[in-house]
Amino acid sequence: AFADCASLTEVVLPTSLTTIHSAAFANDTALLSIGRPFPKQQVEDHTFANCWSLNDIDLSNVVGKIGRHAFSLCRSMTDISIPEGVESIGDSAFFYCGATSLHLPSNLGSIGRGAFQGMPITSVEIPNTIHTLPYFAFAFTHLKHVSIPSSVTVMESSCFECCYELESIDIPSTVTSFGHAVFANCPSFRYINYGGTIEQWNSIEKDDRWYKGTWHYTPLT
Repeated sequence: AFADCASLTEVVLPTSLTTIHSAAFANDTALLSIGRPFPKQQVEDHTFANCWSLNDIDLSNVVGKIGRHAFSLCRSMTDISIPEGVESIGDSAFFYCGATSLHLPSNLGSIGRGAFQGMPITSVEIPNTIHTLPYFAFAFTHLKHVSIPSSVTVMESSCFECCYELESIDIPSTVTSFGHAVFANCPSFRYINYGGTIEQWNSIEKDDRWYKGTWHYTPLT
């Protein structure tokens, strides 16, 4: 309805509004703020994609899911707090979003591919309801340390690739496989704090390029 409005700077949502459709504000590059909280609904695909200037939006009412590319390339956002009502986050939902702070809900069930790729976050608490860390989920972020919860069993290809500041990570014994290049090109990476035995570590399914370009690491058990 308001997509591609290059001069639109502010939107005040009416209290009676119940539905905002996909790509409703996509490519509104001058949009700064959304007055009043987002309605009690899911955020559809591409709703605010490429809203480079958006820095003020209240997501406290959002329920269900945040769709694919919903906030991708929203470079001016500084803080993202996803409420407890959100159960899934779609592919590239916050792709290269500018937020430096990210809070995930405790009941989050799934994270899409590249969901937080390129965000300048330095820390994140992954909830103990996530079973898979997908392709490029946290790649190119500024994370320094990550603690993987015991609910996770699979870390897909490149999920932490090119995290140049990543120094250490806690991995539980529940993890059974690493994808290709899962920690590739992480030059600051030094320590893996592993929660199982050496035998369990050696049994994790991984190819010989899972840490390509990351020359020094020590698995501590």
